[in-house]
Order: sequence, then C-alpha cells, then structure tokens
Amino acid sequence: MADLTLKQKLMRVQTELKAPKNLYNSFGKYNYRNAEGILEALKPLEAKYNFFTVLIDDIIEVGGRIYVRATASVHDCESDEVFSAVAMAREASE
Repeated sequence: MADLTLKQKLMRVQTELKAPKNLYNSFGKYNYRNAEGILEALKPLEAKYNFFTVLIDDIIEVGGRIYVRATASVHDCESDEVFSAVAMAREASE
C-alpha cells in the first residue's frame, strides 16, 4: 500500500471498518459501541494499510472549568504524514 497517501488509506478504512453496536444500555434502551470496540476493529486495518493511531487525553483548565482534551492522531508508517483531531469535554453545569 506504499503508493497510497494517508488520506487515501483513511478513506479505505472508513469504508471497511465494521464496529457494530454490540453493547446495550438498559436504562436508555439503546445499543451502542464503545471506543474499545472501535479500536479493536481498527487494528487489522492499521496493519493492512501500515499506519498506527495514538490517543492522548489530558486535563486542562479553561475559564475556571476543568476539561478533558482528547487528541487522536493517525501516523503513516510509510511517510511523515500525520492527521490529528482534538475534542474537549467537561462536567455538566450545576
């Protein structure tokens, strides 16, 4: 797969990744998937397309509120290409 860019690899992964909603929330009565299930389904595709994923969570303070900042980075093993996404979450307001 050395002739593919990281963008092309990720496009293929998005069409091939199967992560079923195999967990059930009895309170809300809905099926869901968790990060562990998604990452487990991703592992064979990382090997197939020769990239790896790094997840980093850190705690930061913004405006007196405490947030978890989650960063997901995808690194291509055949080039220096890296894509990252950042999201933040905080506790509910009182």
